[in-house]
Amino acid sequence: MRWLRAKSGAVERAFAWFPHRGGLRYNAGDPEIQDLLAFEADENVRERRCPNCEITFETFAVRIKPGVLGEAVFYAPGDCERMFDRQPEALAIVELTDDGSKPHDEWLDPVFVDS
Repeated sequence: MRWLRAKSGAVERAFAWFPHRGGLRYNAGDPEIQDLLAFEADENVRERRCPNCEITFETFAVRIKPGVLGEAVFYAPGDCERMFDRQPEALAIVELTDDGSKPHDEWLDPVFVDS
């Protein structure tokens, strides 16, 4: 994973739209956060079930640790409330630290601006 950068090499600000190859791109989050969970974002899906083993889970996240996509983490019903004090639809990014975890509520529904 790479951050969008200005010609000077500085990281572009988060949640601002930048033109790229005929489309738009943006940075999400903060490059200082090196270890995080990025949660699945489809709030219309209430229950997920593995078609092979039939296990039900309420959501999943991808762990990103220093800019590299890592493992998928699956959460059983009730896990998000117990672990993060949030329902799964109220999770976007959770920062992982030596002291525990910190949900970033400000990134759940960010306001995008023009660059």
